[in-house]
Amino acid sequence: MRYIACISLVLVAGILTGASPEHESEIAQAREAALLRPRDFPNLPSGIRSDLESRSCRIPQSYIGPRPQNVISGKFRHPGQTDWAVLCLKDNRSSILVYWGGAVTKVEEIEPHTNPSFHFERTQSGELLAGFSRALAAVGEDYIVYFYETYREGPEPPPIDHQGINDAIVEKASSILYWHEGRWLHLAGAD
Repeated sequence: MRYIACISLVLVAGILTGASPEHESEIAQAREAALLRPRDFPNLPSGIRSDLESRSCRIPQSYIGPRPQNVISGKFRHPGQTDWAVLCLKDNRSSILVYWGGAVTKVEEIEPHTNPSFHFERTQSGELLAGFSRALAAVGEDYIVYFYETYREGPEPPPIDHQGINDAIVEKASSILYWHEGRWLHLAGAD
């Protein structure tokens, strides 16, 4: 069983004050283990996998929940089309790549974030684990309506006939990205 230690502050303090090469190596190895390659997702269509490889994308894994994560499919544009969304990390910048209808010629990059955040924890056996602070999930009408009615923040959702993308900062907050009338709406998510 894992437990969260105060390792994040210790590691940040160590980095700022000049952590030992041994700790720097351990941190780098843990971070690298939290970054999967497109080939690590066997259910991902081969064209999308190749496109992600050509973009040098790594797919960060959050520090909660089962892995692999941050590759989702859903009906993000309209009910009759299966789309894919992938959280891509490259050069200390994460963004969501949306493959409309699974086509590599119809890719939209949305929600770029710079300075990615990793969290670290130690297992009881002493292994250092890293996880990214951002996570994606496909969400439907019940989820979208629930968070709007609970928080009454952001725009009122339009009539829901397809899925949205929940873009979460793990254990903090989220925003639901919902495609409507040719653009992404930012709807209330968890707070």
